[in-house]
Amino acid sequence: MTTIDVPADQLYRLAAALEDLAGVAHQLDTGLAGAPPVARSLQATIEGFLGDHRTAARALAGQLHWLGDTIGAVARSWVRLDREVLADGGTATP
Repeated sequence: MTTIDVPADQLYRLAAALEDLAGVAHQLDTGLAGAPPVARSLQATIEGFLGDHRTAARALAGQLHWLGDTIGAVARSWVRLDREVLADGGTATP
């Protein structure tokens, strides 16, 4: 079995970066609000196009936020486990 050794501080940075990216995706959603007026024959198409992209931006923001939260929770769990093991005089072993 192969293990992955990632220090908790790197996981915290990854979680923060994902949260930042979730914010960018949220800004995309906001930035795409309100279709500019165009020729009447294209208005519905433009509104649909922007609506679809707003939906995609919201979905991406949600997924990035969830992933950032999950990675942060894993890092906190690892740190808590290490403290408990080391507080009992044990050693952390794989």
